[in-house]
Amino acid sequence: MASPSKTSATIQILKAIKQLNPKETENESLNDFRIAVAGESENQLNQMKELFFGQTEYAAALLPADSYLSGYILPDDKDNPNLKTSDIVVAYPNIILNSSEYKGSVYTFDAEHPINTIKSIIFNGTGNTLRLALGRRFPAIRTEIARIAAREISRENAIVSLTTALGNVAPSIIQPFLGVAEGVGDMIILTTNQVRMMFIIGSIYQQDIGFIEQWKELSSIISSAFGWRAIARELVSKIPFGGGIIPKGAIAYAGTAAIGKGLIFFYSTGNRMTKGEMTKIFKQTYSEASGIVKSLFDRLRSSNDGSAAGSLPGETGSDKGGLGSGVTDGNGSDLTS
Repeated sequence: MASPSKTSATIQILKAIKQLNPKETENESLNDFRIAVAGESENQLNQMKELFFGQTEYAAALLPADSYLSGYILPDDKDNPNLKTSDIVVAYPNIILNSSEYKGSVYTFDAEHPINTIKSIIFNGTGNTLRLALGRRFPAIRTEIARIAAREISRENAIVSLTTALGNVAPSIIQPFLGVAEGVGDMIILTTNQVRMMFIIGSIYQQDIGFIEQWKELSSIISSAFGWRAIARELVSKIPFGGGIIPKGAIAYAGTAAIGKGLIFFYSTGNRMTKGEMTKIFKQTYSEASGIVKSLFDRLRSSNDGSAAGSLPGETGSDKGGLGSGVTDGNGSDLTS
């Protein structure tokens, strides 16, 4: 039988997550768009198409995704209106385009490290606001976009944990939940963000998303909120007195990251990770997260000492698209593996 405190916390979590709107996330993943790849030969175009389609023949099964992407050979197609009005334009390295002539954002293809092209797209310009739709339409880049989503929300939850410890200004994305969480602790905000991540990753993997549609995943996330606390107590008990702020943030990061990886695994394979596998991922990510959280802590403390109120490190207008306006890493660097 659940304890009164656990029952009360569960009720508060349910009140908080009801403020989320999965329909908004679904609509974001269904946004229409056009991608143009521009090169001087069919070979160059195929290299860029492979980035989105993967290493496979363009069979009939790919036609739905292919309808979102077109290739243009320059200079013959340089004035093609469809090229000029595409939302995302990816140009081969030897192609120089004047970005002011194009409706969407222009990106340069990284032939040596193609995945860097995807990171550039989803962290900058119009690609940032279309990232969920890109992941939903193109299976070859789906997992990478979902991983980045999980890393960003893990980072956001670490910031939540640190700001409650520092008394700093909370990130704008969590402010609506602060009243609900009062008196119960940041577990409610962390869990609400994890549910938001569930909607995001589900939409990327073309799932039917919502409280009813994902009730099994939702139940696991809410249950795990109490499980992480038990694991956290074991880890924190080994930490010298006075060193609890960084571990607190690392636990928030690692718990969220483990849930994210579990969701990606489930939606990719149809199988669920065991409790042992989830615990292993949590402990591995916890040790990796300490350095990340230490850096966030130093930046937040610096912000608290002199930065503009309400502004968090890395939280700028260009960062806020794509994932429900969560706090993102503006330079696109990986935060963890």
